[in-house]
Amino acid sequence: MRRLRINENIRNLVQEVRLSTNDLVCPIFVEEGLEKKKQVDSMPDIARLPLSEVSNEVQNISDLKIPAVMLFGIPS
Repeated sequence: MRRLRINENIRNLVQEVRLSTNDLVCPIFVEEGLEKKKQVDSMPDIARLPLSEVSNEVQNISDLKIPAVMLFGIPS
């Protein structure tokens, strides 16, 4: 096991799993032509957003210390 501790990159590969908010990515679904936020039934707390609300949502996510978002565009 000592050989696994020689190199920092190897140590990072074999260390215990640690999750933090730095490891999270929040999905944002933007729907073209949508007037107001609409919940996604199959995903609790996730909504399809109109383009006008995306910047507010990104700010809310940033306030939660989540470092990344992934945008999904939904055509009309």
